[in-house]
Amino acid sequence: MAYDRMAFMGAGQMAEAVARGVLEAGVLSADQLMASDPVAERRLLFKTLGIKATADNLETVRSCDVLLVAVKPQQLDALLKEIGGSLTKKHLIIS
Repeated sequence: MAYDRMAFMGAGQMAEAVARGVLEAGVLSADQLMASDPVAERRLLFKTLGIKATADNLETVRSCDVLLVAVKPQQLDALLKEIGGSLTKKHLIIS
């Protein structure tokens, strides 16, 4: 299975570092990446990298093949309750 769209649940410093690395290495282009975060400033930072960013977690899940979960441990249960029904066997989940 080819994975050509990657999304980040959480757009904090860890997700930013991975996104920058993916872009700099040429693994994927900015239009193949997406991020979701409740904090507007973090979404804006991703947008400055050319990466689509939203506060809508479900939109983000639907947009990707590879999902990198980069949220704080105390946020994980709530996130999984929200997006769990949208995950399919096509998704590669990295946490």
